[in-house]
Order: sequence, then C-alpha cells, then structure tokens
Amino acid sequence: MQNHSDSSLNSTSWTTANLVSSGLMGLCFMIGVPGNIAVIVFIVRHFKKDNFTVHLMLNLAAADILCLITLPVWIYNQLYSWSISQSSCKFFTVLVYCSAYSSVITVTMLSLYRCLQIRHPQWSRMSKRRERALLISGWVLALLFSGPGVLTQEIVQGESKKSCGRILYSERSRLNAILVCPCHAEPQRLQFKLHQLDYS
Repeated sequence: MQNHSDSSLNSTSWTTANLVSSGLMGLCFMIGVPGNIAVIVFIVRHFKKDNFTVHLMLNLAAADILCLITLPVWIYNQLYSWSISQSSCKFFTVLVYCSAYSSVITVTMLSLYRCLQIRHPQWSRMSKRRERALLISGWVLALLFSGPGVLTQEIVQGESKKSCGRILYSERSRLNAILVCPCHAEPQRLQFKLHQLDYS
C-alpha cells in the first residue's frame, strides 16, 4: 500500500501534449514576469502618478504578474503528481482566476474611462477616493467571480498521477452553473489542462 502511494507521488506525465503546454507556460513566465515588471518601472518613472489611467495600467500589470507567477506550479502539475495539499490547489486556483478576471475588469474600466474622457470630459473627473474605490471594487468583483471555479477545483486521481484539476459534472449541471453565474465559463484556460485528454 505504501509502495503504491509513493509511486503515485513520484509518477510523471511526459506526454507530447503536456511537454508542449509546459513549454508554452514556461515561455510566458520567462517573458511575461520581467516584461510586466519593466512596464511598472517605466510607468512609475515617466508618467504622472495622479492619473487614473496610469493607475489602471499599473493595476493591469500587477494582475498579470500575479497570474504569471503561478505558472511554475501549473507546469509541475502538468508533468508530475500533485504532492501538496488540496488547500494549496484551491489557493493557486483562486490566484489564477482572480488575477485573470481582474485583468478583464481593468481593461473594461480603462476602455470606459477613456471613452468618458473623449465624449464627456466633465464626467471623467474623479476624486482620489472614488478612484481607489473603483480599483478595490474591481478586485472584489474578480474574487467573487472566482468562486464557482474554485468550488469545483479538487485533487483529481488520474490513471497515472494525481493533479489539481476540475471535477467534471454532467453537461446539465455545468450548463446550469454557467446560466446562474457566467463567470463559471472561465475567461482564460491558463492551466492548459491538456492532461485531461490523456485520461479520457
């Protein structure tokens, strides 16, 4: 029994699909993290700090970094058996979903704000307090949208290894969940869960 448990923990999944997706995630990590840090440094040095557009751009870069720093975890999840706790699985899932939704919300806010600046300049003037409230509410909304995805994320036992993945329900259950909360439909499949193809 112990040998079976140890072999499950040490098992790997080096299929072509997993290697390709892991390589893509590694490339995104190596380019994305330094790139977004460079964007933050450039904006802080060369742009005015009291501009709401600048604050939104910084928020977008921060959300991207938050999402990208989880990629090594998902690379490990692709290639090896998930050996840490279920709470860690849910934590990293929250991080991915929340940052992804925050990016979408920030881009939406940026587009609407720029539209207001052009069409109704007098409406686009906001106090610091209102700007801060908008930024915080964007993150709160992203966290709420992350809920359905996190609730269905568990440690799944596959044929060769354990992985942090989504519990697959019936099509009717999934459709009902999407109708109740469209955020359940996942904005980005950053986890590249191609390993599910190997289990089918």
